[in-house]
Amino acid sequence: GRAVHAALADLDLATKCDSGGRPAAEVARARALAQGVDAQASEVAAMVDSALRSPTVAYAATRRHWREVYVAAPVGDGGVLEGFVDLLFEDDGALVVVDYKTDRLRGGRSLASRIDTYRLQVAAYAVALESSTGLGVRRCVLVFVGDGEPQEHIIEGEDLVAARAAALRTAVDLVTS
Repeated sequence: GRAVHAALADLDLATKCDSGGRPAAEVARARALAQGVDAQASEVAAMVDSALRSPTVAYAATRRHWREVYVAAPVGDGGVLEGFVDLLFEDDGALVVVDYKTDRLRGGRSLASRIDTYRLQVAAYAVALESSTGLGVRRCVLVFVGDGEPQEHIIEGEDLVAARAAALRTAVDLVTS
């Protein structure tokens, strides 16, 4: 996972090259080597390619966007909610959170359980972003890249409202326990 995230952080989403002009596959292989997983370099490159082919990531490339954004917000009495957003972009005056997931998915139940696992994570990012920027988060997108073709799960509308509330409750409970 770290090698995939590191490569995607280095790549220009529009050109699919790093600042030195190296293509995505080369950057992915270099990050695999740097992370000590060079035996999985081709898998890392495939996951990076999958992320770049994701409709949401391709759309983000056409918008103002940021990669690996640190977010933090105060929670409860002395607590801090923090994390790193893999990809953040503006869309019609609101923000969109994108989180890359390298899980290998097997069957519908596995996907559903993974979504449940990560739903509060991206909702917590939305809480922190809204608190620190004053901008609304329109949607959060989980981009699963572990199985070849990118699979996206979008959390928006009432589902996002409920997820943000649950993430905030969980964070406050952790601070006060």
